[in-house]
Amino acid sequence: MIDLSALSAPTTVIYCYPMTGVPGKPLPQGWDMIPGARGCTPQTCGFRDHHQELLQLQADVFGLSTQTTEYQLEMVSRDRAEDYVV
Repeated sequence: MIDLSALSAPTTVIYCYPMTGVPGKPLPQGWDMIPGARGCTPQTCGFRDHHQELLQLQADVFGLSTQTTEYQLEMVSRDRAEDYVV
């Protein structure tokens, strides 16, 4: 939980992003009809690619999702492991 009134950074970026797929679980009906819904959207990639620059500008960056914290942590672990698969 983040108390936005307690943030001290001069700038705060809050990014709301679409759900992250779950392996073995079908996507909601019509999901593939939403432009950019499958895979990273250009905005998502931009926040990822420029995260260090935003930090250098003293911006706090938060991603907002409707999925649980537990799932997000598992997804990060899985995603980073896939980065190293040869």
